[in-house]
Amino acid sequence: MYFSAVKFFPVFFQYRHILMIILLFLSVSFILFNFLASWDDNIFTRTGYYLTGIWMGLSLYLIIAAFLVWLIIFLAKIVDVKVNISTLALIFFALALVYTLWGAWNAKHPQINNITVNIPGLPDAWKGKKIVQISDVHIGLVNRSGFARRVVDLVNNENPDTVFITGDLYDHIDKDLTTTINLVNSLEAKEEIFYITGNHETYVGLERVYSDLSSSKAKILADEVVDINGLKIIGVSYPQRGEEKNIVETIKNLQGEFLGRPNILLYHSPVNIPEIKNLGVNLMLSGHTHAGQVWPLQYIHQSIYGKYYRGLHIMDNFTLYVTSGTGSWGPAIRTGSRPEIVVITLECN
Repeated sequence: MYFSAVKFFPVFFQYRHILMIILLFLSVSFILFNFLASWDDNIFTRTGYYLTGIWMGLSLYLIIAAFLVWLIIFLAKIVDVKVNISTLALIFFALALVYTLWGAWNAKHPQINNITVNIPGLPDAWKGKKIVQISDVHIGLVNRSGFARRVVDLVNNENPDTVFITGDLYDHIDKDLTTTINLVNSLEAKEEIFYITGNHETYVGLERVYSDLSSSKAKILADEVVDINGLKIIGVSYPQRGEEKNIVETIKNLQGEFLGRPNILLYHSPVNIPEIKNLGVNLMLSGHTHAGQVWPLQYIHQSIYGKYYRGLHIMDNFTLYVTSGTGSWGPAIRTGSRPEIVVITLECN
């Protein structure tokens, strides 16, 4: 970025040493404010964490913009066409800024995504009923009370029969969990609100999370099955740090409580899908991937999770939905996917 800025905008040449210092600081700024916010949560560290996260996203697009400018310069030389380098660079850098700012706005405005899922043998009591899935809300330094209220309003406006929170409700360095508890207790469902842990809960500390949520409206499911009017809800916890947990074996050990009966599995990460399908699960709800969150990082998620990194997948009597998530983590921008609240209408063929 330094080399390109000096070449594209000659005015920077006389200030190149200052530019170098600024870019060196910015290159480590997000890590610095991540540490400072973990040490002391205040308006200065929160603002710094948010802005340097935005910068981290912007820097990615500035680098891509610079690459495209160099490519055009190279091609222009081949065809012997003169271009105004400064003007060209200014246009591409401005586009990078606009794209990043759109991503910052997008991250704060989750949308409702309506889907219909067929579950074999679904009890009459559940036919046509609506369940809501929220995941990866990441309440913490960036997503605070205002964002939580927006999520609550969107969920409650759907008048759901039940709500599933499929992990990463918390962020990793949140010191005040009051906002998270208020969010859960403000949700309204005709039946119950179910919650399973994600990887970020293990960073906060499961004892703390379970202690706080034990007095909330949410029912914590930790490797167990509950029956709600004939529908089996299977909740599997995310492995704790350092724990070697076989997810397939965990679900297999619970088969006696759900096999052959209509059921929904809640597990944070979309892994072991073929094996889980063969265990008699009807509907699996996951998150974790953020569907990439920041373009073009979704290609990394695709390489890890394959086609299951996002969206709806129907295979015989098994359905998987991997939500893009409701909040954001790290850079508070969403350019690779839209944040969502999933509204699922249950039907039976």
